[in-house]
Amino acid sequence: MRLSAREDVSDLENPRAFLYRVAHNLAIEERRRLDVRNRAEAELVIDESGETDDRDPERVLSGKERRRLLAIAFATLEPRTRQILIMSRQDELSSAEIARRLGLSPTHVKRLMAQAIAHCRAVVEAEGQGEAQP
Repeated sequence: MRLSAREDVSDLENPRAFLYRVAHNLAIEERRRLDVRNRAEAELVIDESGETDDRDPERVLSGKERRRLLAIAFATLEPRTRQILIMSRQDELSSAEIARRLGLSPTHVKRLMAQAIAHCRAVVEAEGQGEAQP
């Protein structure tokens, strides 16, 4: 919860601790964003000479097509399932933490995550194969 989202801050028992917690959470979020960016950069294509080539036209086109297909798959997920997938993949929360925040059982969260991933994979494969045919 961020301070700007709170309507009434007068009921805080310890405003200083609250501000430290907000700052701590923001630092964690930024660290996660940097980790995601670093992982993406580490996946650059390495050609035979050992040099990286992240501007290879085929790779760029393939990446754009994959993002487009994933967007289609993502858009067709149920809202709660989509939220769970975001919390897991983007926010890097455990299924136990997601379950706690959403008031669900960890087993149910794991099942919904598995269904979401299977759904996205199926849509991407179906859409990708459909475009490969003339």
